[in-house]
Amino acid sequence: MENKLRELSEEESKNYKKIGTASGISFGMCMFLAHKHATNFENRVVGFRIEKNGMAEMIDATYAKAGLHKGKNINVTFYENKEEEFEITFIPILHKEMKEFYSPKKDKEDL
Repeated sequence: MENKLRELSEEESKNYKKIGTASGISFGMCMFLAHKHATNFENRVVGFRIEKNGMAEMIDATYAKAGLHKGKNINVTFYENKEEEFEITFIPILHKEMKEFYSPKKDKEDL
C-alpha cells in the first residue's frame, strides 16, 4: 500500500470522499473486505473511521442468537481524497479548411 492510512476525526472525514463501510471482527478483516470489494482500494484509501454503531451491532445480535461467537464486530468506513470538481465548456470553432471539408456541396469523390 503506497499511501499511509490514518484515522480521521468526524470533522476531517467531511473533507474526504467515502469509499465504503465494512463490518468485521477486526480492523484487518474490514481491510480485507474493503480491498476485495472496492476497485483499486490500495491506491485510493487515505483514511478511515471506526464507527460505534450500525451494521456491527446487527451482526453481533444475529450471531448471539445463533450462538456462533461472543466477539464484538466493528464498522470501519474508508475514505479517499475528493477529486477536484470542475466544469468544462466546449465551444465549437470551425476553421476555414474544416468548413470546406464538411461542406455538403462537396462531392463524395473529393473526400
